[in-house]
Amino acid sequence: MPTSPSKARRLSSDGYRPRIAKTTGQKPACLVNASVTYCGNNQIYAFGGFDQYTDEVYNHVLKLDLNTMNWTLVDNYGDIPGVRMGHSASLYQGDKLLVFGGENEHREYLSDVIILDLKTLHWTQPDLRGPTPKGRARHAAVVYEDKLFIVGGVTGENNYVLDDISYLDLKTWTWSRAWTFVARYDHTAWIWGGRLWVFGGLGLDMERSTEMWWLDLKGSPTFGITSPPGTATPDHGMSRSSLSSVGIAQPYASNTSGYAANSGSVQVRTTRREKPTAPGAISSLKFLSGPHVPQQACGTHFHAYSSGTLLDFVTPAETMRSHDCNLSSLELDSFRWQKLVEGPDLFHVGYRWHYCTINENGTMAWLLGSPMDGSGVLGASQDSQLSEVLVMDLRKYGMLGNDMAYEANSEQTRILANERRTATSSQGLGMDLASVFDRPPEEGSMADFVITANRDEDSSDFEDAVDERQPSSSVGSVFLSNDAETSSPIHVHKIILQARWPHFKRLYGAKMAEFHNGKLHIPEPYSVVRAFLYYLYTDSIAPSEFCQDLTDVAGMLVMANLYDMPKLRLLCVHRLSREMDVEYAATIWERAGRTGEEWLKRRAAMFCLGNWGRIVRTQGFRTLSRASLMELCEVVDMEGRVVGGDELEAVGVLGVYRINGPSAGYQIEGAPTEDGRGPSIWDTFCKIPGKIVDGTSGDVACDSYHRTFEDIELLKKTGAKAYRFSLSWSRIIPLGGRNDPINEKGIAYYVKLVDDLLEAGITPMITLFHWDLPDELNNRYDGLLNKEEFVADYTHYSRICFKAMPKVKHWITFNEPWCSSILGYNTGYFAPGRCSDRTKSPMGDSSTEPWIVGHNLLIAHGSAVQVYREEFKSQDKGEIGITLNGDWTEPYDASSSSDRDACQRRLEFSISWFADPIYFGKYPDSMRSQLGSRLPTFTPSELALIHHSNDFYGMNHYCANYIRSRPTPAPSDDFCGNVDVLFHNNTSCPIGPETQSPWLRPHAPGFRKLLKWISDRYARPKIYVTENGTSIKGENDLSEIKDLLQDEFRCRYFTEYIEAMAEAVDLDGVDVRGYLAWSLME
Repeated sequence: MPTSPSKARRLSSDGYRPRIAKTTGQKPACLVNASVTYCGNNQIYAFGGFDQYTDEVYNHVLKLDLNTMNWTLVDNYGDIPGVRMGHSASLYQGDKLLVFGGENEHREYLSDVIILDLKTLHWTQPDLRGPTPKGRARHAAVVYEDKLFIVGGVTGENNYVLDDISYLDLKTWTWSRAWTFVARYDHTAWIWGGRLWVFGGLGLDMERSTEMWWLDLKGSPTFGITSPPGTATPDHGMSRSSLSSVGIAQPYASNTSGYAANSGSVQVRTTRREKPTAPGAISSLKFLSGPHVPQQACGTHFHAYSSGTLLDFVTPAETMRSHDCNLSSLELDSFRWQKLVEGPDLFHVGYRWHYCTINENGTMAWLLGSPMDGSGVLGASQDSQLSEVLVMDLRKYGMLGNDMAYEANSEQTRILANERRTATSSQGLGMDLASVFDRPPEEGSMADFVITANRDEDSSDFEDAVDERQPSSSVGSVFLSNDAETSSPIHVHKIILQARWPHFKRLYGAKMAEFHNGKLHIPEPYSVVRAFLYYLYTDSIAPSEFCQDLTDVAGMLVMANLYDMPKLRLLCVHRLSREMDVEYAATIWERAGRTGEEWLKRRAAMFCLGNWGRIVRTQGFRTLSRASLMELCEVVDMEGRVVGGDELEAVGVLGVYRINGPSAGYQIEGAPTEDGRGPSIWDTFCKIPGKIVDGTSGDVACDSYHRTFEDIELLKKTGAKAYRFSLSWSRIIPLGGRNDPINEKGIAYYVKLVDDLLEAGITPMITLFHWDLPDELNNRYDGLLNKEEFVADYTHYSRICFKAMPKVKHWITFNEPWCSSILGYNTGYFAPGRCSDRTKSPMGDSSTEPWIVGHNLLIAHGSAVQVYREEFKSQDKGEIGITLNGDWTEPYDASSSSDRDACQRRLEFSISWFADPIYFGKYPDSMRSQLGSRLPTFTPSELALIHHSNDFYGMNHYCANYIRSRPTPAPSDDFCGNVDVLFHNNTSCPIGPETQSPWLRPHAPGFRKLLKWISDRYARPKIYVTENGTSIKGENDLSEIKDLLQDEFRCRYFTEYIEAMAEAVDLDGVDVRGYLAWSLME
């Protein structure tokens, strides 16, 4: 018989990518905290919300026709509700929209229920009984079995986070009492398997939650979830309320002026009372980490339920590219996260998405948003509208749909089916029919037809044979010779095949040869044909004795394509995508390509590439045809390469250095007077009472001067490949000047250290200046403030070092010139401690001196680089650069353009102050605008020294901050760009956890963003991360070695930061060549 009888079968298809549809009509503004709900009949309704530019709150009803993509402002009647935002809107009975709660324009929290009849567009407000729940906004609402469940939200003058759950009986319009469940807002809730589930949002700590909570509703009659016999429905009730963007939804402090709610609704305040815990079992699960677990703190997330899974749409945000985004799914039966689609295959560049809604069957989803303007900024004008819709067919990504998922015979659905009081008749009949499948008539099965297939042992010829098949437009017969070898006969029933297999029905109706012979041969492997026929009996492709592995499922995918059976095709794609593993990935890839399932094929290809060493050793890979093998190998990028396992032990794709340790001379060496060393400004500074908190100094420190051998042994044990350390200028030239004596013992100490490191296989990287200027130079001519003298002395010092240590191939001129300038000459926190505050220092001018010092350090850097390049580089074959420090910045108010601009200024005042003259030949415009003549100018000769004076970019990075623009002019001593540097944003969300260092709040996503910012701004320079690390809160109180070694916080810090760096390299193309964790010792 023909193998491809259907004209409609898909031989191939282009890769699916969701399309963006542009809307017309009365498009709404990009409202915040509105509700956007799919209401059936290809219609989306938007209600309420507020304008983020004018703060105006609305009660408009708008309808989007998904057929025409046209917005209309709906004329509505009856008890029209007042303006509100942060409410929920849930579809009920297919034609009613239930609106609950929210805030009005006076920041009054509402607790009313109002109903919009979608047929008549008439609002009604039912008379409610029972204890009305607290007014709230940004809660979750779920309609299920004639009950409206309300979970969490915020309320009160201080945006108190609610932890309760209650429900409204929609038959009696009676509120239940409130029970304690979980404190959340901006979260998502749905019902599946007789349980109410909650995920996402923020909790009491204002952190994005990665916890899943669920409440067993059927475990307690209190909830009344008891479907009567004959009315069982799929357990996939879900919230039909707005899934608004957490990136633009902001809480507002309630107005305390005593305004009445400007609303047709009634505001009810209930008395405080202790709430009992919700009846039914309460469980929770926290997702800590994993390769596919979405990071809730990054990007803009929309959560939705579909087909027994939680979908997480990780969409682009202002500081997040499409490459960082994806569509992930959490299987609720196994709690396994999977990444369904990568960002570039899902999201188009240049758009931001504000709302998500999904249809009742969970097969279609729509994201509503708008394009960014030409500058890459969203909402730059007040004309920003919900003008674009991203239309997603979730079936393309293996989503069965809620109805089909309900019928699927997975282990979990079988368990849940037992909880339901009835089962569908088709399921029971299917199980009865399965008992007579493939049993000969003599066993009483009444089988009346025989099907044969190719023998499984002959399936090695299967690939090439199928590749040559062509679609046929006619139905014909394949006649086998009498001696043809076929599989064992499969005994079936004609009535089942005619009812369930359209092709067989056509063939039989045409009275082809098979009609007369009672026998049909299908040229597919026996195990695949048997599994296919068993599916016709049971409507299931779950694991069984007739469908033993994924090879059978992949074969059925081919048959579903050949015979145009869309349901079977969807079931196969769903199971293959969920259960893909090493053994079957190559087979799945080949079958998906043959059937035109481009999404499944790409997913299998990525799985193969990510596990290549194991894949090529599988039977599935080795049985691929030659053409398929070549095609799979060509999936690799043109510049791709195989990375060995030992290399993968390094940091992701970072392979130059592994674990490395930097240190600072004054902070570890000790021995301040031994072997001729002279005092530095830090020796003097530490002796001034009150300058150091505990009165300590670097006189002993880690005693590294006497324990160099131990230091190197520590480096070797940690597997370090490089060690960055700084030289003490005062140890090499005790008095510091170009005409002062050189200390040969000091030089000899560093030369031996370099030799010992190289002998141990560790690459030395030397910093010439780590804040510790010889004290004599500070006394002699005010040190860093004297451009002519300091530059000349530093150049002389650097030349001596270059000459003495030709084996060193990596030189850094200055470590963190920002610290020397600002902390030494503006705040007075660092040596020499100069500032305008006379309670801290008898001398100094915070408004001018730091800018002079920074200017002089840049010129000294350029001079030292010139010496190295002209006198040493050609024979030593080394490189030289500067190390700059900088913290990432996030806007205090993400919707504020002034705060976003402030973030840029902050980066420019800390990083670009030094980097821009090196890479661009000038200071940033923002600094020149604020500082005016206080910021020095370069002479042409100075600019010639500085411009392009970097062989690499040295980067020190530890943390991030929120930045808020100041509305008033900058004070004369400001050094941040006239901004406030904060640890919490306008929603009280912390940038990161506290540490022992008051200024250090870890925020790993900021590391990746800053790497990309530097790479983009300075044309992808070679970057060495020369410092990165954290302190631990309370570490100064630790004394026991076991407590010191229990360093989970720091381990987690490095894990997250190194992962962020690997992503910057792999996904953003940043050229990172090495990573050094601060510190070896301190």
